[in-house]
Amino acid sequence: MKASRLLLLLALIGISSLTLAVSVGSTNFSVKTILTGLLGHGGARVDAIAPGDSPQLVREVILELRLPRALNAFSTGGLLALAGVLMQVLLRNPLADPYVLGISGGAAVAALGAMLLGFGSLFIDWSAGMGRYRAGIRAGPRPRRLDSTALVAQRRRGRLRLHRDRQPHAGARR
Repeated sequence: MKASRLLLLLALIGISSLTLAVSVGSTNFSVKTILTGLLGHGGARVDAIAPGDSPQLVREVILELRLPRALNAFSTGGLLALAGVLMQVLLRNPLADPYVLGISGGAAVAALGAMLLGFGSLFIDWSAGMGRYRAGIRAGPRPRRLDSTALVAQRRRGRLRLHRDRQPHAGARR
């Protein structure tokens, strides 16, 4: 399958999943109703939420409730997938995930500690990020578990040498 066909297929799947996410809810909307709500055809007939509801109410439900939530979920899923792929590429480990690397554990311990100390949500988020970062640093220069942020930080500080940085032995040929 050519790359352009695959990209077209993925785009169609993405659009259809967004349409499905917007159409399904406490009141289901047809695709025609969604398009009418998005394009804003004031005179077109739309499915009402309840008998006597105006098309403006349907438009508000679609544009102010369902569409932002669907787009947020879609972009969050895409960014999580991208983060996972980058982690696997940076660490050169196809099995790398936050649980194996200790990132989730470090973040959970730090966030729980902040909650037990009674800090607010902003500090809890910050401490979870720092706990994730420290989980990799504490492992030492040759860690078994290391996240990508700690990898970059240790590499900059000169604490981590990659296999290609090693000097060849005196008797070794190139």
